[in-house]
Amino acid sequence: MRMHRAARRTGFTLVEMMVATALIMFIMVIIAEALGQGTKTFSTMRTAAQLSERNRAGINIMRKDLWADHFGPPYGSYGGPHLSDLRLDLPGWRPPFAGYFELVQGTQSRYEPIGLMKPVYGADFPANPGNPPYRDGEGLYSTRANDHTMRFTVRLPDGAASELFCANYSPIYTAIPQVNAFPATPGVLYTRWAQVCYWVTATGTSTVGPNPQPLGTLRRKTMLMPPKDYDQSVTPQQAALVIADCAQYRDVVQPFIVGPDPNPLLPNNVILRLPGPESINRNPALRIQTSEARDAAGNLTGDDVLLTDVISFEVRPAWIHNPSFNIPAQNFWPSPIPEDMAAGNTDEPFSDLRTPSSLNPLMYPGPAGAFDTWYDPSALSGVDVDWDNPGGASGFLFVNPAIPATMATKPPQRINVRALQIKVRLWDPKAEQARQATIINEG
Repeated sequence: MRMHRAARRTGFTLVEMMVATALIMFIMVIIAEALGQGTKTFSTMRTAAQLSERNRAGINIMRKDLWADHFGPPYGSYGGPHLSDLRLDLPGWRPPFAGYFELVQGTQSRYEPIGLMKPVYGADFPANPGNPPYRDGEGLYSTRANDHTMRFTVRLPDGAASELFCANYSPIYTAIPQVNAFPATPGVLYTRWAQVCYWVTATGTSTVGPNPQPLGTLRRKTMLMPPKDYDQSVTPQQAALVIADCAQYRDVVQPFIVGPDPNPLLPNNVILRLPGPESINRNPALRIQTSEARDAAGNLTGDDVLLTDVISFEVRPAWIHNPSFNIPAQNFWPSPIPEDMAAGNTDEPFSDLRTPSSLNPLMYPGPAGAFDTWYDPSALSGVDVDWDNPGGASGFLFVNPAIPATMATKPPQRINVRALQIKVRLWDPKAEQARQATIINEG
């Protein structure tokens, strides 16, 4: 009997090839989608890490400035080296002898997404179904600000040259031990004292998306000072030469002529002063200014740039409210009560400084909220200011004739600041992402 063998197949049929190709393409699409999502996730995480690293670098500098001493001795009964030591809320307080701390909120914090400004002492937000304020998973509001400013003095502990403030300065002063901590280095000033200022300048650019926000540059500017006033008796011609030589150094306080030398043996001389922290506390005009760093020719240097592409720089204090300083009979300018959670402040105990009636309308005009440890003009005027009796002959209404009339001796708010909350939010224009860091500094 003849056996018949089936013919051996030498390849795949067209249908099998088409099915296999379709399966391969389907698997490749799945793999490509997974790789795309993985790449996107990795890019998002990398951008977030980069933003966090940028934020951390700037905040570490800020934290070091805030942790340092701000005031120098003698401290008095209601003072000390730290901000929380100053009990402005107690009778008997007076401004610190050396050093100051100033916080200005150009406007109150704005609530996302449309920058709504909620009344501080009013009820919660009005009905706004189109753009209700953002809340996170814990019910906290998202806020922002770009017109908050901090100015204060920093007093570092004694240490090596590498641990102090330093800047190039006129050899006329750097060789003097009372001015320079290390006078053996001519042309370089080393000191424990400096004024520091943080503020934001607009760049004219903004974020993208349905709710674009203006971007700015967070700047940190320093101005070095000697540990105390240094006075010299010189001729007017010598004073002019010294002032002109020092003017080219923008990172150190500038000397000025106090007046004629009282020494009868030097009738033609004048007193030239390089101001220390005590002089800064007698005249606020000597405080560091919020102007960009420039060289001697007036060109921007960028030396004061701390962080770029900043959406928000928001500073809120937490303070103790003493009812005795909220009674008009005892305080001509009543102190504010912090806004609490019941009023819609989810950052409690940190609050906005929104009581214009308690501000000095001459030094802080407009809607700005401010806190200032203030200055003491007593040494210039010879009159000891009565800080607890505003209606008295030497009360808050007293104006020191030795300084501009626009500077009245009235502290903006008699509060005891216990801590500061600082939020910094950055933007990445390439990835179109934002990242926020928050620090709380106590004392």
